[in-house]
Amino acid sequence: MGKKEKSPYKLKSKIASRIIYSRALLIALLILLQIVFYLLAFLRFNPFKEYLLAGSVGFGLIFMIYLVNSEGKNEFKLVWMLPVLIFPLFGIFLYLLSHKNLGSVTFSKRLKKVKSQARPFIQDLPEDEEAQKAYPKVRDIATYLKSDDYFPVYCENKVNYYPSGEEAFPHMLEELKKAKSFIFIDYFIIDEGQVWNQILDILKEKVKEGLEIRIIYDGLGSLRLSTRYYKKYLQSLGLKVRVYQPLIPLFDTAQNNRNHHKILDIDGRICFTGGINITDEYMNLDHHRFDYWKDNAISIEGSGVRSFTMIFLELWNSLDRIKNLDAGDFEQYMNLPYKKYQEKGAVIPYADDAFNKQDIAENVYNYIITKSHKYLHIMTPYLILDNTIANNLIFAAQRGVDVKIVIPGHYDHFITYCVGLRFMKLMIENGVKVYTYQPGFIHSKVMVSDDNRGTCGSVNLDYRSFYHHFECGIYMYQTPTVNSLENDFKEVLSNSQEISPEKFKKLWPFRRFVGWLFKIFAPLL
Repeated sequence: MGKKEKSPYKLKSKIASRIIYSRALLIALLILLQIVFYLLAFLRFNPFKEYLLAGSVGFGLIFMIYLVNSEGKNEFKLVWMLPVLIFPLFGIFLYLLSHKNLGSVTFSKRLKKVKSQARPFIQDLPEDEEAQKAYPKVRDIATYLKSDDYFPVYCENKVNYYPSGEEAFPHMLEELKKAKSFIFIDYFIIDEGQVWNQILDILKEKVKEGLEIRIIYDGLGSLRLSTRYYKKYLQSLGLKVRVYQPLIPLFDTAQNNRNHHKILDIDGRICFTGGINITDEYMNLDHHRFDYWKDNAISIEGSGVRSFTMIFLELWNSLDRIKNLDAGDFEQYMNLPYKKYQEKGAVIPYADDAFNKQDIAENVYNYIITKSHKYLHIMTPYLILDNTIANNLIFAAQRGVDVKIVIPGHYDHFITYCVGLRFMKLMIENGVKVYTYQPGFIHSKVMVSDDNRGTCGSVNLDYRSFYHHFECGIYMYQTPTVNSLENDFKEVLSNSQEISPEKFKKLWPFRRFVGWLFKIFAPLL
């Protein structure tokens, strides 16, 4: 690997950035502000405290009745009952602010409009009809994934699985060097280091060759690169850059929705997705937190890349502030010729976001769970389950399915990890086998079943991926890659430790207590 270059601008240290902008600190500050607000309000309106208290209780009761009768998952309702019970008026205000997501109203409208422009370029494709005829057992999931956000099914694609970041990265560099027309990059985290510097060197050369290069990264995940200075630096190199939701020092409900995509689309010919981000840690070039970072990536070549091109362009154009949008981007980049491969099986690239009023990513996972008969194997960095997916996992185990889940043995977010222990307890007490990965941290997101179905992408097994983030992945049926997913799972399992109910009772008493205390906030983690 090349020597790490000096940054072209002065950066704050990585540790300081994580501390200052950590979710725990932001939540603590918001709670403190609420307490201060109520204290000031109480002192100011002390002569009317009886009326204020009575009004708060009355509004709280009315809100509870409204909440019980409203649509949505009970877990989210339960989260809001606590602040409303303690601070009724302020709690109701926060709920309305969050539920209506006023900070994202304009963006969500633009996204909806852009999606309507993209649909004609991917609707009624001959590849979709051919794939469903060749593999009729994908018709049900294909029908669902085409119902709103249009994701066709494809066959005659080539899919490769990379069981680690360090294995995927050389292939990514090789394909970047082959680029002839355009490069689209869309990642939650891009950070300075050897990995990004090597990619950036290639991008500089490709700009000189006249290629169109567009980059999207998340304002929170790529915190150090989301400054205006660095964005201008990239633009000075000839790269087109858009930052999703730059972090601002104000309370904005839009900040809860992050872009968790992992997309590297090269010429519409090949696309990489999976768990890895563009940082040294994910390629095991930086071990400042864990001895080993277990991750993965997956690439697709053929007509299925068209869906990833669409996913990228939808977000890219939604971030454009120009009022009069046109469909020129989709016409230019989604009418490309695609090579046909002899590889068997069907694939459905898919995506999800917080604004489509569907739980696409979760439903894909639930579909695989309910279709499993022999085994169901899962790798995930987080185990924060809603009732539906938890019940489906337990029911699968009770049906005799061999359900195994591998999670990290070491945490990256303490409270999230502790809350995950509560769901671990639920699983192992009901027939689901849970293992902890010992060599380091596992960040892979894989679900594979019965040697015929699987999915790999950016989707974690938690509320944030299912309800709050932009996510993407590939659903696979009877492709050779399904066996690759299973082989990787077996290798991971050999380096993992099973947690039995008896062993669980003896481990981590303080962490189990923290999980018990914070489980009510699981939908927010």
